[in-house]
Amino acid sequence: VSRDLREMRVIKDPDGYRLPDTTMTEQLDSASDYIRSVTAAGSNLIVVHTAIGAAQRVAVELDRSEWPDVVGTISGDDTIFIATTGQPANRRVLARLQPALDR
Repeated sequence: VSRDLREMRVIKDPDGYRLPDTTMTEQLDSASDYIRSVTAAGSNLIVVHTAIGAAQRVAVELDRSEWPDVVGTISGDDTIFIATTGQPANRRVLARLQPALDR
């Protein structure tokens, strides 16, 4: 069932499960409303702090965005680790996430 839900790109939010009804960019923009801080942690790791309970939603949208610089994400309740392909990629991802902090 989990694979089927993933293939269908079903989203789990506080109200339950739903199908995506917006583009990936709009979904990431929406998810970025929950980002509280973004910090580099070495040359290929970024730590993102989110509102409580929002990390998984933000991480899913990051994964679905398929940024070439992002190798993968690991999320908890309010923290996401983003693995990047190296230091230049780290800088590019930080720059892409920065607008979320300026809101």
